[in-house]
Amino acid sequence: MPIYTIAEYQVRPSGVDTVKQAIQEFVPHVQQNEPGTRMYLAWQQQKDPTRFVHFFIFEDKAAHAAHAQSEAVKRFEAAYRPELAAGPVVFTDYNLVATNQSSKPTADHNKQIVRDFTRIFKNQHYVDGVNHLFDTQNFVHHFRAPLPAGFEGLRQVGIMMNRAFPDVIVTEEDLIADGDRVIERSSAVATHQGSMMGEQPTNKRITWSEIHIYRIRDGKICEHWAEMAMMELLQQIGVLPAAGSSLETHA
Repeated sequence: MPIYTIAEYQVRPSGVDTVKQAIQEFVPHVQQNEPGTRMYLAWQQQKDPTRFVHFFIFEDKAAHAAHAQSEAVKRFEAAYRPELAAGPVVFTDYNLVATNQSSKPTADHNKQIVRDFTRIFKNQHYVDGVNHLFDTQNFVHHFRAPLPAGFEGLRQVGIMMNRAFPDVIVTEEDLIADGDRVIERSSAVATHQGSMMGEQPTNKRITWSEIHIYRIRDGKICEHWAEMAMMELLQQIGVLPAAGSSLETHA
């Protein structure tokens, strides 16, 4: 269930510019690193510019906690606390009663979930950093055995790819959202530094393409299909013969 939080505080007149600058530096962190923060707004009162109000919508309790524990929040607190003039910040959490806004996730919101997954799981190589993006209890992937079912199967794919290609970078080529599906076409480049299927690392620069389909329900990825140019990848690392060569020369 989403959590709606309001934070209110007042600063000294001499601290207004310092706090505004800290807010402006804080916003990009929320945009880039907090997919569970649906909305963040900071307001300055017109009649009394020393008074500020922040409004947040968090996806759930986990998103709320992730925000509160972030290093960016600690830096922001270090900037505004010395300027407080009328006591500490007052935080109040609310539940939604009614709204004129659609509760259906937008296409842009669903796209951002996928972009956050690509950034954290693939490009930052942090396979344990995306649980908040998934319905981990009911997630379904369509990789073949012997990978385990559920979210753990996807996690094992990430571990395997990071072991073989620890510097892999995936670039979005197309991202299309329609209903509860997001379709991603991407390209990848990496150095073959570890074994993938028993082969010796070649230290070659490898490239391949991928197509992914994600199904999103209630703001979480609940199903995933993937198609990779696996033959092209295996040819480049020497597991399969290169295109145009005969099998006999690799026997």
